[in-house]
Amino acid sequence: QAKDYCANLTTWWKTNWRLPNKTELRSIVNRSCHSPVTYSEFDNTVGSNLYWSSTTTADSTGHAWVLNFDYGNAYWYPKTYSSYVLCVAN
Repeated sequence: QAKDYCANLTTWWKTNWRLPNKTELRSIVNRSCHSPVTYSEFDNTVGSNLYWSSTTTADSTGHAWVLNFDYGNAYWYPKTYSSYVLCVAN
């Protein structure tokens, strides 16, 4: 659902959105900050919430990686888990 949400997102200036992969999400982690551990350009992220990546786990296609911006840690969760998305433009 997260991939579909980003793929169908339309803003007044862009239509080519997608869900970032695990590496891309981790690239905006700024460990000198705390909750959220992101650069100021991403100040709309909520530190204690999980954000989906497009990266499926190697062991199970029913799980994907999420990033917690409270500390910048990545975990895998069932794809049925409800969480946030941070879409990126192609």
